[in-house]
Amino acid sequence: MFYKFMVGILVFLSIFVLDRSHIVTADQVNNHRLECTLAIPCPEDIRPRVDFWIDVYSRWGSADAILHDKTNPERVYRVLSGETCGGKVTSHVVQRNKDEINKQLKDLAEAIDAGMRIANPKDIALLALFPNRSAATMKDAVGGVRCQSGNRDRFYEALKRYDVYGALVRDVLSRAGLPSDIQYLPLVESLYDPSAYSRLGAAGLWQIMPETAKELGLNLTATVDERLDPELATYAAAKYLSKSYVS
Repeated sequence: MFYKFMVGILVFLSIFVLDRSHIVTADQVNNHRLECTLAIPCPEDIRPRVDFWIDVYSRWGSADAILHDKTNPERVYRVLSGETCGGKVTSHVVQRNKDEINKQLKDLAEAIDAGMRIANPKDIALLALFPNRSAATMKDAVGGVRCQSGNRDRFYEALKRYDVYGALVRDVLSRAGLPSDIQYLPLVESLYDPSAYSRLGAAGLWQIMPETAKELGLNLTATVDERLDPELATYAAAKYLSKSYVS
């Protein structure tokens, strides 16, 4: 949860990227300027991953399917415009592209092992995603292509909701003696949507689970769910977070 929290804050504090391009081949994520503090540091070992997630929330929209490596998410193979990820059935276009990438990785690794000269522009672009030019690393990447939908448009809507509920959240956090940066956590949890539900049963701005809600004193009945009340849910979240915060 802490990793998601930090990524969410860094996304919010980064430069909001307005340019959007149609990408169909290997691509490098943007190198973003981050505002790091002692409270929210920017460890170099996760910096490329943070840059990737900033691009997900600011560069690519919900109609973009980002095909990337599941272990090293900043390794973006292709971005398919007009496609989405998720759902019970994988789009045939997404699956076809995954298969093509896996085959290209396998063939490129075999070519490097054989000492062959790499001249195909697509292979050169793919090779650029592997700075060490390691055939073993490419072989390990086969089968690890993941699909991630962009969130640019949804995040923009979330920022508008933040304008509505942000003052309330900041006031409650201040009263609880909690850091003001926690106000950005609902951007990650619910995109600042007080009516948000997850498929696992979490709900509200803070995505509180049913059992946790009861422990925090929120009322859940067949007709009432106080997790959906922004003010009550925020007080409950502050109560929960206060147990974890050490000043």
